[in-house]
Amino acid sequence: MFLYNKDPNKQIYAIKRYDRQTGGTKEICGGPGGAFRPQVSRDGKHLAYVKRVREATVLYIHNLETGEDMPVYDKLSKDQQEAWAIFGVYTNFNWLDNKHIIIWANGKIVKVDIEKTTALDIPFNATAKHRITDALYFQQEVAPEKFTSKVIRNATVSADEKYLVFNAVGYLWVKELPNGNSARLTNSSSFEFEPSFALSGTELLYTTWNDEDMGAVWKMNLKDKKAIKLTAEKEFTAHRVFLLMAKKLCM
Repeated sequence: MFLYNKDPNKQIYAIKRYDRQTGGTKEICGGPGGAFRPQVSRDGKHLAYVKRVREATVLYIHNLETGEDMPVYDKLSKDQQEAWAIFGVYTNFNWLDNKHIIIWANGKIVKVDIEKTTALDIPFNATAKHRITDALYFQQEVAPEKFTSKVIRNATVSADEKYLVFNAVGYLWVKELPNGNSARLTNSSSFEFEPSFALSGTELLYTTWNDEDMGAVWKMNLKDKKAIKLTAEKEFTAHRVFLLMAKKLCM
C-alpha cells in the first residue's frame, strides 16, 4: 500500500541476493536509509548501490567478499523513496570498469572514482530540434448571469408525485411535476442540502450550512414557502440523523 508518510531514513527498500540453486534469498544491503539500484562490478567483487543518509542521496560500494560498505559520492540528486517511483527510485547507472562508475546527478553525467572517492563531470554536446506549438485558448465567462447546471444532487419526489426538489449549485430547487419550471426554493444565502418530504407531500425538511451559523434543519410548507428553523444551536447536521428525523417532524 502506498503511503505519503514513509520515512526514508528507515528501511523502505533493501537489496537481496537470490540463490539460483537453493531458491533462497538473503538481504545483503539495507538498514537505515534503505538500499536500491544495485549494480555488480565487472569482476564481481563489488556492488554499487544508492541509499539515503539523512537529507543526502549517496552512492555506496559494498564489498561482496568482506561485507564492508563505503560511501563514495554524496552529491547525487534526491532519490524518490517517498514518491511513487514509477520510473525507479533513482536513475540507472553502470560500471565503466572495476574502478569507475558513470552515473547521472543534478543534470550532469558524472564519472566517479571509487578508490579516490572523487568525481568529474563528463562534458557533452547534443544537437536537437524542437517544435514549439502555441497552446489552445478558449474564451471563458467566469461568472455568467445565466448558465445550465449539468449536475443535480439529493433529488427527491413527494409522496403524491406532485413535486421534485433537488440540489444544484449549492441551493435547493423545486419543480412541479410533470412539466413545471424549476425555481429556487428559498432566497437564503446559506448552502442547502438533503431535502426530505413528509407524507403530506407539501411539507419539506432540509438542511443548511454557512460558516458563521454552521448547520441547521429547516421545515417548509411548499404552499406558502414559509420556512421554520427547527434547530437552535450551531451544529453539524448529519445526513443519516436528518433522514430519521424527517417523518417525525413533518407529520
